[in-house]
Amino acid sequence: MEAGADEFYVVIGWQSDQVRDFLKLLAKRLAIRITPLVNEDWKKENGLSVLKARDVLQEPFLLLMSDHLFDPEIVRTLTAHSLPDGEVALVVDNDIHNPLIDMDDVIRVKVENGNICDIGKGMTDFNGFDTGIFLCSSAIFDALEQNREKDGDTTLSGAIRVLAEDGRAKAISSNSLIIAGLQVPEDSRHADNTLEWLLRLEPDANDALQLAALAHDIDRAIGRIKIKRADFGNYDAFKAAHARNSAEILSPILTACGVERNIVKEACHLVQAHEVGGDPGSA
Repeated sequence: MEAGADEFYVVIGWQSDQVRDFLKLLAKRLAIRITPLVNEDWKKENGLSVLKARDVLQEPFLLLMSDHLFDPEIVRTLTAHSLPDGEVALVVDNDIHNPLIDMDDVIRVKVENGNICDIGKGMTDFNGFDTGIFLCSSAIFDALEQNREKDGDTTLSGAIRVLAEDGRAKAISSNSLIIAGLQVPEDSRHADNTLEWLLRLEPDANDALQLAALAHDIDRAIGRIKIKRADFGNYDAFKAAHARNSAEILSPILTACGVERNIVKEACHLVQAHEVGGDPGSA
């Protein structure tokens, strides 16, 4: 909203009824239009969620990841870009030496002369990181469908590679506006921003919920005991292990600080559930 958006389509899946109810209240509170779109295949690749918007979005639109917090100026810069029909633009973080980046998890990008040449995890030849902030034309839907028919790949990165083959995937550089999302694991700004948004959405959030907001990714700040993506073949298992480890780290810290036992228990429960939900407070 701070960047100028006034209408939102949110693709939901896990606990869709609960999320839909929340979005209804949020839309009323913020006086904006929020339309939920249900993806029954939410466990599958992210491009399937994007395709759910094909029938409702024709003109250029912003595509954002719901778990990324960012400076609104990034979006203002992106929307100032003139997007020709048939192209897609991605904000690319050029700071590839940022020690806070989780290199096992981040999506890497190769850019030449403003054009995206390649994108994906594990690339060795790259000069930027995918921020998850896109300005799209309807070409993104065609690329997703094309890639699915070609080799069954329904990832968003796969669609960008299709567009990149004929120069239709552009990069918008960002080296001063750093993303504070899940791909910047030890960044204290992510914790601060999560708490800030919690208090915007739930001004009366209790102590346990506020502590969980600040400490939900604490595992990623301690390198020697950090859960590593490379140790897991299954991404969901990795996320669950990360959340469980964060809760186990947090418990003795809060106890040593004299936090009441019931608050410690609730905060750690919320942290352990934060990647998969299952509790209204962990959503």
